[in-house]
Amino acid sequence: MLAGGLVDEVRKLKQTEGGSILMHGVGPVAKTLLRNGLLDELHLWVHPVLAGVGDENDVLFEAGLHARLETSNVQAFDNGVVVLSFRKPS
Repeated sequence: MLAGGLVDEVRKLKQTEGGSILMHGVGPVAKTLLRNGLLDELHLWVHPVLAGVGDENDVLFEAGLHARLETSNVQAFDNGVVVLSFRKPS
């Protein structure tokens, strides 16, 4: 449970020692962290299936969302899934 606002609380957590913050999925929280420079790594799982579900909140790429990242890894699986990994530039 966060005591304050998302951005302020995540900034506080990132200043402490002891580990990383892991989040699954893309939505309003991930986009807020990305907008505020609080996302150190991004792993996009690309599936060879288009489900046709969700709404505009489920889309990562939207107007006004900009971040400079560098590719850190690309992994392809036999089932067609590709994991694209990005991180903040050094």
